[in-house]
Amino acid sequence: MKFLVVFLIINSHMDALYVKYEMLATGGAIGDVLFLFASGYTLLLSKRKLSFVNWYKR
Repeated sequence: MKFLVVFLIINSHMDALYVKYEMLATGGAIGDVLFLFASGYTLLLSKRKLSFVNWYKR
């Protein structure tokens, strides 16, 4: 899922490549939200197993 989201974010910055088809360079805002959600969710899952100090050391 993170790969797809990163692709959306990178694609939104490639509007210079899509001269005629600028509508293809979309998805950056959705990608940002989904990436932050996925990162927060994985942090929440790892937080249950680790203490904050051990997580921070990793």
